Amino acid sequence: MVRRAHPKLRALGRGMVRLATVVIALEIILQGCCWWGGEQGQILTWTLLVPWFPVPREKGWWVGNQSVLADDRRTGWRISANVNGVRAGGEGPFLVETNSKGFRDQEHSYENPDRRFRIVALGGDTTFGDGLEESQSYVGRIERSLPGTEVVNLGVIGYSPDQQYLLLQDEGVRYEPDLVLQFFGWEDIEHAFWANNPLLGRKCYLTLDGGGLDIRLPQRQAWEELVLSSRVVVPLKTLAFILRFCFQPEFALAEPEKLAERPEAIIRLIYRTQRLCQNHGASYLAVYVPTIQEFLPLPPKPAREAVRKILQSLEHQHILSFVDTTPSFRQAVQDPSQPPAFDPQTQHLRSHGHRLIAEQVAAVVSQRFAHRLAASHDQEPSW
Repeated sequence: MVRRAHPKLRALGRGMVRLATVVIALEIILQGCCWWGGEQGQILTWTLLVPWFPVPREKGWWVGNQSVLADDRRTGWRISANVNGVRAGGEGPFLVETNSKGFRDQEHSYENPDRRFRIVALGGDTTFGDGLEESQSYVGRIERSLPGTEVVNLGVIGYSPDQQYLLLQDEGVRYEPDLVLQFFGWEDIEHAFWANNPLLGRKCYLTLDGGGLDIRLPQRQAWEELVLSSRVVVPLKTLAFILRFCFQPEFALAEPEKLAERPEAIIRLIYRTQRLCQNHGASYLAVYVPTIQEFLPLPPKPAREAVRKILQSLEHQHILSFVDTTPSFRQAVQDPSQPPAFDPQTQHLRSHGHRLIAEQVAAVVSQRFAHRLAASHDQEPSW
């Protein structure tokens, strides 16, 4: 005698079959739209999905009909090459244009035949200039304020110091820079240990393994490669990831049991970055950029001061050169006559915040590298 399954189990089975049928049908429709309609089909696909699901990283940062972010086997993601489009920002629409190497900058050759003083800038969203025109970012302002200087902007959305080190190693030193500027924020000490960024996906991460510093590259299984090509599963996976991160933030950490090793790992990474610069004949200057949270009446959080204290300590030991822009921002925040330095909605820097950074960094560079800049032609700073 064959026993029949429980009615509830049969109902559950039918429900799962129906759900799978809907998902497969939707997947076929959306893949067909993208295949048949090309870029316009992709835009239509994500226009239909965005109101219902968080947009996955591969298609989540659009300008016009182009995705700004693409996969990278070493860092996790990178900026797409030859992007040209307009996005909405806190101070109005702004142009996003990337060069053939995938950076928000003009084309730069690796060689420097004219021997202009060349600066390479490393950083995340703020260095990229998210929210405003490239000319209004501190990278663009620094270049205009230092006559005869060429600044190569290697800022990438969401990058932490571990990713920046790999980018400097793979790309930055090829430009034969005289100076490398690395811009830090308080979240960097945390994000450098994430194996998964809640919004941007898998990434490399820092670890102290056997007493030595190691940067572990992203590990992605074969099934994940298949999932990343799905128009239906990726938004669902992203939603589940964000929900889990909200209730269990340590989920993003690669090795949560090694929290006490974070400061030492960051110090060693800074040493390694500075040594890489010196081995290629470049000086190194660390710049700390505060966030709006540091000026709000929030409960104290040690992580907000960790990076800044590490950089201050290394400077006091005469190990590295360090520029702290916090006092300038504190004065700007407390002075109602000054324009706002931060966008209260996105929490990104506004153009006045970029100006504060550019003025301070340019002054330090002018003073410390006067002998290299003296040969440049005179030019008034254009702020």
